[in-house]
Amino acid sequence: MPKTIEEKKAYLKEYYVKNKERIKEKRKIYQTKNREKINQQSKEWAKKNFEKNMDKVREVRRLKKIKYKAKDPQRYNELLKKWNLKCQRAVVEELKDSYVQRLLKRHSVIKEVPQELVEAKRLQILIRRFINEKRN
Repeated sequence: MPKTIEEKKAYLKEYYVKNKERIKEKRKIYQTKNREKINQQSKEWAKKNFEKNMDKVREVRRLKKIKYKAKDPQRYNELLKKWNLKCQRAVVEELKDSYVQRLLKRHSVIKEVPQELVEAKRLQILIRRFINEKRN
């Protein structure tokens, strides 16, 4: 039996290599029997380790983006344009604050727009949209 930590690690690694298929099969059976329990544990872990996990997720996404962009830049640019257009449409349709502020700042010298003015402008846009919809 191994005495030091290094010997124990080597022993466990060797054991895993010898019994890899059996271990995988047992793990698969356990996961199918305890799916809810495993899902609950992974959700709890994700909540506890949110910041640490998000850093890893961001890094993986960044690397995948770079890899995909290098692989097919033309397709990447097309998808990026579609995504940006979709996001812009959502901002306009939902009348987000940033969109309404942009409308208010467009022909004025105002740098900081009060929230009350944003709400009033949003209401005005909704009324205009309603009138145009009734006309058509």
